[in-house]
Amino acid sequence: MTFEESIKFIRLSNGEDLISQIVEIRKEDEDSYYILINPLKIVYITGSKAGILSISLMQWVFHRVCSEQEFTIYPSDVITIAKPTDSLTEYYQESLEHFMEMREKLEKSTEFTTNEEEETFKDVDTNDLLDELKELITNTSSKRILH
Repeated sequence: MTFEESIKFIRLSNGEDLISQIVEIRKEDEDSYYILINPLKIVYITGSKAGILSISLMQWVFHRVCSEQEFTIYPSDVITIAKPTDSLTEYYQESLEHFMEMREKLEKSTEFTTNEEEETFKDVDTNDLLDELKELITNTSSKRILH
C-alpha cells in the first residue's frame, strides 16, 4: 500500500473526524486494532454566509503533549473509515509538512537543563500551550473524550 493509499478519513464514535495514515492490525488470538500515524483532526468552520463551510486541520494530539505521533485505536471506537477526496489528501500532506516544520522549530528553541532532582524547560512559551488546550476544551462537549 502506498503512502497516499494509507491516508483515510476516520469518523470516531465520539463524533471527531480525523484524517490519518492508518494501518490495520489483525490478530487471531487478540482483538484487531488500528494504528493511526500522524492523525489530524478535521475542524469544520461555518462562514458568515449560509452554506459556506471551511475545513481546517489541527493536530489530534499536540507534539508538545506526545512526541510520538502513532496511536492505537480499536474498531469499537470507529464509526467509519473511507478514502478522502484528493483535495483533502493534498491538504493533509501540506498540513503535515507545516506541523513537522513547527515541531523542528520548537525542538531547536527548547533547552533542557538538569538540576539535581528535576529537568526544566527554557524558552518554551507555556501560554501558547495553555491557549491551545483552552481552545480544545471549549470546542469539546462534556460527552466527548478529550484527546
